[in-house]
Amino acid sequence: MLEFEKTFLLKSIPFDLQNYPHKELVDHYIPVESEHPKLRLRKRGNLFEITKKTLVQEWDCCVQKEQTIDLNKQEYDALADLPNKYIRKLRYYVPYEWLVLEIDLFQDNLDGLILMDVEFPNLQTMEKFSIPDFCLADVSQNPAFAWWMLCGKSYASLIWLIRQYNWEL
Repeated sequence: MLEFEKTFLLKSIPFDLQNYPHKELVDHYIPVESEHPKLRLRKRGNLFEITKKTLVQEWDCCVQKEQTIDLNKQEYDALADLPNKYIRKLRYYVPYEWLVLEIDLFQDNLDGLILMDVEFPNLQTMEKFSIPDFCLADVSQNPAFAWWMLCGKSYASLIWLIRQYNWEL
């Protein structure tokens, strides 16, 4: 399946997130020695899956081929024991116009980082989407904001990067 998705750095959250459904996500990226791991092992609440994402065109991170396999807890636990990089976040699902915003509040060392993913049904819809005013920037093509690149980092170590978009920090 093709995935059409953009990622945004938020400057504010104009919603009371407690009014929206959310799940804790734990994402493991395999293999640990890869600069750009393509395998993501995910725990989303009580659901478990492994996903392989590959770029359709090398220069465009917004369109990826995505293959996902559901796992049971035993399979997840066995794979989670492999060496990996991981991040933990709370994902809120917020209806917005005709889409669903996936607002991620990162946890642990990345506490303070807030990113938002928006998935689109097709390329044309994605290209027509206007960045909401509560977003600081579209960071879809910036590899520093790729989830696997955030693994092992801290929010403090990313301030220089975020300041490229917002000098008020």
